[in-house]
Formats: sequence, C-alpha cells, structure tokens
Amino acid sequence: MAVDVSTFRIDHPQFADPATYSDATIARALERAALRVNSDVWGAMADEGLSLLAAHLMALGAIAQSSGGSNTGGLSQVSIAGQSSVQFSAVPSTKAASNSGYSATRYGIEFKELMDLVTGGSVRIY
Repeated sequence: MAVDVSTFRIDHPQFADPATYSDATIARALERAALRVNSDVWGAMADEGLSLLAAHLMALGAIAQSSGGSNTGGLSQVSIAGQSSVQFSAVPSTKAASNSGYSATRYGIEFKELMDLVTGGSVRIY
C-alpha cells in the first residue's frame, strides 16, 4: 500500500486542513521523503517511514514559516557572482541550532526511532 495525500491527512491530522496544506504541498513532501526511504531496506515499514518523514519535512516548513522565515534550511542568502563562483551565507536560527535534525519535530523523532529499528541502528550512505 502506497501513502497518498488522503491517507497522509488521516494519519497526520495536523495537516488535515487543505486550506493550510495543499494537496500539492503534501504530495511534494511525500516525493521528497520517498527519495530517502528505500523500500528494499525498509520492507513492510516503508510506508510508515515515508509518512513520518514527509510529516517531519512538512512540520519543519511550518516552523520556518511561523518564525517569519522560509523553509531554506538555514540558508539566508544566495548570490551568484558570474558563472564560476557562488557566494552564500548560512545563518541557523536559534530554534534550528538548538533543535536540529530529526529531533526538531515529533515526527522526526518517531522516524529516527523507526529507522533505527529497521536498520539496526546503522544507516548505509552510498
């Protein structure tokens, strides 16, 4: 069973209001999460992992918006100076610095716990 927008809204009532969280926004979060949850590794837990990671990504976006920022992952400015150089500055917010990674949301914490269960606490990065 694949996770779709309607199932996601049922599983995560925080995102149930389509006026606040459009179907397209949720679908994009599910697409992004699917890039990180390999069903060959996750097996029967893949849908649960996908749903939790998408909820984590959505919640991070909501945190960024409520703090007056955008969901830039701490990137505050990007400017391209010519074709061969790029300048940027990364300025994490106080909230991001104290609550980073999966621990930033309850969904991320649940995802990390599930990931540790599925992978035995080790993750392979290729």
